[in-house]
Amino acid sequence: MAEPKKVVYGVETYNDKCKKKAMKAISSLEGIQSIVMNMKDKKLTIVGVNIDPVCGYKKLTKVCNTKILLVEPVKKKVETTSKVEPKVAIVEPYNPFPFPSQVVSRTDEQWSDVLVNKGTLEF
Repeated sequence: MAEPKKVVYGVETYNDKCKKKAMKAISSLEGIQSIVMNMKDKKLTIVGVNIDPVCGYKKLTKVCNTKILLVEPVKKKVETTSKVEPKVAIVEPYNPFPFPSQVVSRTDEQWSDVLVNKGTLEF
């Protein structure tokens, strides 16, 4: 599989009508994944697989003055594996009046263990 390319064109567009024409012309290319138009810097950036920069240049020159500024492979984003997850403590809500099903009952054997281990029974 071919690697995606990033192609940056310098386009002279002065209004929205020229911008729409340029976007329509460049969008007819095959293999385009994204198109970004920066009106401030007058740059049109396309990213895609198997893009021919010269074909895009020919299509754009029919609409407006164009220059090819940059052609490069797309840089892969490096994912960091050390993601810090926030620590969350699960706290049981305080219930001063428990339901009878929540009350723990002890047998005589368990009470005898408590008395032997602690020496005295404390409530």
